[in-house]
Amino acid sequence: MKNQFKIYFVLINSGDKENEDIKLEIAVINSPTQVVVGGHEESIKIFNELCSNENIKSTMLPGGMAFHTKAMLPIVSFCKRAGGQITFENEPEIPYISGMTGELVERGEVSASYWCKHFVSKVNFLKASETALDLGADFLVEIGPRPVLSNLMVEINAWRNTKRSENNQITCVHSLKAHEVDWTTIVTNLAKLYVSGWDVDWNCFHKSMLNDNNMNV
Repeated sequence: MKNQFKIYFVLINSGDKENEDIKLEIAVINSPTQVVVGGHEESIKIFNELCSNENIKSTMLPGGMAFHTKAMLPIVSFCKRAGGQITFENEPEIPYISGMTGELVERGEVSASYWCKHFVSKVNFLKASETALDLGADFLVEIGPRPVLSNLMVEINAWRNTKRSENNQITCVHSLKAHEVDWTTIVTNLAKLYVSGWDVDWNCFHKSMLNDNNMNV
């Protein structure tokens, strides 16, 4: 029987002498059943065999850079210098949950040093998602080229409901989807917003039509 846990691998170039001491690191905690691990080819091969022996699903991710591991250390000094030229707002205008700590960002916390630390630290999407749910988030919009995190949010919410004997309901929508017309994606998710009880400014939505035909919606 296949184990429900999933592991994804990102590979560090085996010829990278600066990071030759790195074996394996957790790069991302996606959900209760899914993590991303980064490391050198040989270490990944050994760990992949171990996963196979334990019936744990594992997948190699495309790309040759293990983000959110110590493999990113060589670029930190450059990024810190570049980031030092940016003026960061002292306080977010809306609550901002750190993908690194999984907690609300405090006043003055976001800086060049913060982002440099983010490069080499694991992402804790699971904890960040739990924080959002604890704050009452129940309608979530994923901004990106395809829906990935939405499915993780649904899994995390179901896991929490089971763990807490709750029945918390959330709705997840996405901005774009591969192989789907953008307009279809937008309209479909706008419909989800509407049936979930959100106010939709239909006059704004049909603005171009209204200007052309002088009609009200």
